[in-house]
Amino acid sequence: TLTSVIFDVQRGLDDLPGGGEVRRRLLTTSLEKLEDVATEYVEQATVDRNTLVALMDMGDVILQFGVGEERDESPLDELGPVPELSANQPSAVALAESFYSRAHDIAADLAAADPTNADTQRILSASCTNLGDVSLLLGDTAAARGYYEDSLEIDERLAAADPANEQALRDLSVSYERLGDVNLELGDGVAARGVYQQCNDIRESLAAQDPTNAQAQRDLSVSYNKLGHVSLQLGETEAARNTFQKYNGICEALAAANPTNAQAQRDLSASYDLLGYSSLQLGDIETAEECFQQSLDIAERLAAADPSNTQAQRDLSISYDRQGTVSLQLNDTVKALGFYQQSLDIRESLAAQDPTSALAQRDLMISYAKLGYLSLQLGDTAAARGFSQQSLDICESLAGQDPTSAQAQEDLMMAHYHIAQVAAAMLDYDAAITHYTTVLSILDKMIANGQNVVQSQQDREFMANELHTVEREAAQVGASLLDEWEMFISRPVARSQLSERIAQLARVGRFDEIPQSAAMLRSLDAENSENLYNAACGYALYANAIRSAEGSDLTPEQQAQRQEYIDLALACLRDSIAAGWSDFEHMQQDPDLAVLRDLPEFQALLPASEPPSTE
Repeated sequence: TLTSVIFDVQRGLDDLPGGGEVRRRLLTTSLEKLEDVATEYVEQATVDRNTLVALMDMGDVILQFGVGEERDESPLDELGPVPELSANQPSAVALAESFYSRAHDIAADLAAADPTNADTQRILSASCTNLGDVSLLLGDTAAARGYYEDSLEIDERLAAADPANEQALRDLSVSYERLGDVNLELGDGVAARGVYQQCNDIRESLAAQDPTNAQAQRDLSVSYNKLGHVSLQLGETEAARNTFQKYNGICEALAAANPTNAQAQRDLSASYDLLGYSSLQLGDIETAEECFQQSLDIAERLAAADPSNTQAQRDLSISYDRQGTVSLQLNDTVKALGFYQQSLDIRESLAAQDPTSALAQRDLMISYAKLGYLSLQLGDTAAARGFSQQSLDICESLAGQDPTSAQAQEDLMMAHYHIAQVAAAMLDYDAAITHYTTVLSILDKMIANGQNVVQSQQDREFMANELHTVEREAAQVGASLLDEWEMFISRPVARSQLSERIAQLARVGRFDEIPQSAAMLRSLDAENSENLYNAACGYALYANAIRSAEGSDLTPEQQAQRQEYIDLALACLRDSIAAGWSDFEHMQQDPDLAVLRDLPEFQALLPASEPPSTE
């Protein structure tokens, strides 16, 4: 019953749109009984291969669909919401690990009882791979590497004993692939590329032997995917794009051959994502936009067809994230903010479903970090600090769980760097100096451990310069720029610092004080185009800060006040242009002037040869 009913039905529903909900319900309603049966079988003195396979299948399905809080006895045609994981239950990853561990114990017993049986040895290797996979998801990189090395040792022995056996060669390529994943996680890109290349050599040979074999073609596409990632990490972006083009070519062929296959469509979406990302890195914005849109179209379709499929939801979050990145590169911050928020919404849900999944937590951390960076660019320092702190909290947790992970250490270093930037923008120089000092400490540790030594040394030099800059600002400027107006204006250097004062006031949200500095700046020199331009920025920032209460419109008084400062900003811009201001490209992109950008009066200030885009 365990094998024939539950898992045959699970596999039969694999490609059915919306089938994930039914599959998850099957698992949820039967999990308690299955676990009892599995425990009973493991406790028996005699174990068999069917039990072993069933346990591994259970781990696979639990890992994909999670577990419910309660056992629901309702018929499958009366599906209601599937309960979420409760706080006192093991996570899907941890529960899958328990089944994989049981399966591994049985596999070890079977292999020991018949060491010459290639089939039992192969299953033992597969059980090692499963345990390596969940160890990575739980953030235990060292354990994952151990399991993958055990699997590789078995697969190398089996392939050497039967060099013509295609299955043995495929298993060996999988072991190389997994070991490459761990090396990449540990920051050793050179070692990762070596084993990925061994994997790729085997798969190119198998694909060439039978070009019609869809599995061999997909295996090769995955190999190209991995090699492209290594090239990106090693800074070889052009080589990465060339490899991703091979990956995309195979994925397009497989998806065209089987348009209803969800996995083929998912692979195609991922290939567009990576091709778009490498194109973006090379400055090919047009190709990047096209690829990201194709990826997003597929991801949205798959996620809508199967809302309970966590992998489909994660893929969609990645597509939204990529779209945010390309929008940011095109200076469309509003659009970028929308995409990043959509990605965050999905990732918060996935992380809540499985709080112990290191992968879900890292995805969430990335969303917080990007929203923190974007908020800082938009001048919302309070939001930037909040997002950056959430990102840092996750990084500290992941680094604590797996101190051996180079990726976790690099993430932690970057999280401290981002929050140091926010603190400096808010004139909290003590906090900024503390975080920069922590960044240097982490980089020293990475260098001592031999992790990406050349890049880490370059990063350390850059961060040390950043720290010195902050220390110098703290000593020379610091909070003195934000002294009371009378005290500030009495200082000998006050007039030369008015523009900086406007920027600092905006960073800390003291918008009501900006018009005073803008007016003084405007009055200093009617012929100074830069002063007039900066005064315009000040007035525009203040106008933009006039907001209504949530859910209501601006009052007539607020509308009049907003228009007054918009008019002042436009007047200063006209005077600035008359005085010689000519950097219209900067003027069109300057976030300080966002409140003016869509106004006909602003567009009229631009040269006729540079009409606003109608796209």
